[in-house]
Amino acid sequence: KREQVIWIKNTQKAESLKYPWHLFRLFQQSIEKEKTSISKNAQIAKTAVIDKTYGPVIIDSGARVGDFAKISGPCYIGKDVLVGDYAFVRGSSLEAGSIVGANSEVVRSILFEKASIHYGYLGDSILGSETQVGAGIITANKRFDRKNIRVRIKNKTVDTELKALGIITGHNVQIGIRANTMPGILLGENSTIYPGLTVDKNITENEIIKK
Repeated sequence: KREQVIWIKNTQKAESLKYPWHLFRLFQQSIEKEKTSISKNAQIAKTAVIDKTYGPVIIDSGARVGDFAKISGPCYIGKDVLVGDYAFVRGSSLEAGSIVGANSEVVRSILFEKASIHYGYLGDSILGSETQVGAGIITANKRFDRKNIRVRIKNKTVDTELKALGIITGHNVQIGIRANTMPGILLGENSTIYPGLTVDKNITENEIIKK
């Protein structure tokens, strides 16, 4: 009675951030509104390829892209990021100080600050800040039957509604060389995976897996 009241009816579906994989959709929606831009302070090798066919490519200051590397949009390459020689990055967000080593393929993934991968395949995954992934990793991101990936969370199985999902790690996870991971695996912060292992179940925080 004292003040005017206005309400607005939203006819569009509200985006959720209940689960970490919702970040993929939010990233796509945010970057598709942007335009390609490359900082004058970025170092892009003459042989590198910046492909804007499928979306914008944003390369921030201090970023380095090596010889014969390819960046295929939509992509964000953050401050002081290193993309090594012959690396392939597409549909991904690499946050400040992260590293994609030579000969690596990173597809539809998000690397938080100072996360790193050296020579391997990272598909549809999220690496928490300061996570280090050793050389030779292969992340499986699809089921044999191509059905939705289901993730185990708090003793419940959750349908991600995604056909492709690799790993999601917390902060400061260490993954040894030549490790393999199955689709939809969660790795808790400060956990450690020893070299040469195949991880087919979630790992809790601070857990060390040797065999």
